Amino acid sequence: MEENFKKYVISFLEKLEIYEDFYNKEYKKIISRSIINFIELPTVDSAYTVYETFFTAYWIGTQRKENPFLKLIEKVKRFEELGGRLTPNQRDHFLHSVFVFLLGLGIYEQNCNYRASFERYALNKKSYPDSYDTKYEEFFYRWGIASLFHDIAYPLEITLKQINRYANFICSYPEIDAQSLKVKLQLCNLEEFTKLPLIKPNPIYEEGFSSKYPSYEEKFHSDAMAILSESIAFNFNLNFNDVNKKIRRFVRDMDEGNFIDHGFYSSIIILRWYHYLINSTSWNPAYFYIPIADAASAIFLHNYFEHGLMDSFKLVS
Repeated sequence: MEENFKKYVISFLEKLEIYEDFYNKEYKKIISRSIINFIELPTVDSAYTVYETFFTAYWIGTQRKENPFLKLIEKVKRFEELGGRLTPNQRDHFLHSVFVFLLGLGIYEQNCNYRASFERYALNKKSYPDSYDTKYEEFFYRWGIASLFHDIAYPLEITLKQINRYANFICSYPEIDAQSLKVKLQLCNLEEFTKLPLIKPNPIYEEGFSSKYPSYEEKFHSDAMAILSESIAFNFNLNFNDVNKKIRRFVRDMDEGNFIDHGFYSSIIILRWYHYLINSTSWNPAYFYIPIADAASAIFLHNYFEHGLMDSFKLVS
């Protein structure tokens, strides 16, 4: 692997502080070792160890024998190994996501303008008083979730491609009937799937929470598309209603155009899983509606920014 890249990632890790390590944990040491091992020998096994160490360190709730995030990653890996063979030019997403994770760490360490921009926003105690005070950890946490999970819904997209490829084949003879069969993949109950009831603060801490987030009932929404819209609107200084309409229009476009954007569904999956964890463990709701929502919107935007948001709102790439 390119030496400068390795140097930047190691430099990031040397500066990184992990909050839990102040309470007799060794997460930084374990994660750093897994990352360096992957850089030196990027294999499926070393990639899995990066996933494992990251999602163990940032697991919400009680530790269990089976971490659901790791099971999700394993499902994606298994699907690609089996189902991906049926799609020509299918590229790997398991190692790819770890490379993206490390690339982000290297850029953050090396690019002072990028780092300053992130810190001005994410470490702004006026908008998010509960951000990590430890060095580099807020970025590490958000970027880890966004990068390592950005392709987890890809099996849905692969499935549709496989079905259409087979449909095209069976229509190829006789040639006069080619392309006559159209296969539609429709995900039912999407409206129910995207509902995420408002997470309210624990009554014990409600007064303090309300003082930190006085507009939380207005800004913390109860469905996934509105949560994505709030994050995008805030980060790009856009109107929430305009963004929300565009995203809902995009969902209809997927249905009418018979295509699946895996970035959108990956972002919804992340929101649903973290919503359950934070709600069921009575954690601070802001942990969900700000860093997790931002990570989810970044996942959504890895396709939608160029193919939707940029043109709709005249943004510059």
